[in-house]
Amino acid sequence: MSTVEWSALSRRERQVMALAALGLTDLAIAKELGIRMPTVNTYWARVRSKVGHHNRAELVAGYVREKSDEELRVLRETCDRLAEEVAGRDTLVRSVATYEALLDGAPEAVIVVDVEGVIRRANPAAATLFGWEDGTLVGERIGRLMPESLHAVHRRYREEYLRASPGRLEIRPSEGAVALRRDGSPIRVRLSLNATETPEGRMVVCFLTSYGG
Repeated sequence: MSTVEWSALSRRERQVMALAALGLTDLAIAKELGIRMPTVNTYWARVRSKVGHHNRAELVAGYVREKSDEELRVLRETCDRLAEEVAGRDTLVRSVATYEALLDGAPEAVIVVDVEGVIRRANPAAATLFGWEDGTLVGERIGRLMPESLHAVHRRYREEYLRASPGRLEIRPSEGAVALRRDGSPIRVRLSLNATETPEGRMVVCFLTSYGG
């Protein structure tokens, strides 16, 4: 009995087969489906005409084998899909780990800021440059790293920069790139910016190096 033959069964014929596979008698099947015994016999006759002239036990055994094969196929497909998803997650985890290692090992200070001016990532070199403990810059506003007198100007400049579909931009100390360490002491920096789209929205990647101490 092939898959094609079994697939030819109607919904009601499949119900009769499924109940028979559970061990119900024809009388119990009739009661379960709310039909008369002659109707059950008619369904059995239709099943035999579609899958071959077999007795009841052979029909039930064939149906059970067919359902088992189908469930095994679905299980295999599910396992294959899950294996692919796990492999994809492993690849993603390795990629993220590589990115983190490269960023942490960069000799240049790197800070990633979102469009609201919140620091989303800062490598150890950035923490060292500004006198913060590693990891503590994340979640701070970028304004913490500049004189308060420049906050309004920087906010307006950031909005204009993002609105203008920005590319890479470099700001040298001669143009007034003054920052603050955590202890409030000023530091002049060479600053390069580059805006990029990410799954979490547009981010600005900032590369900073000290200039003259």
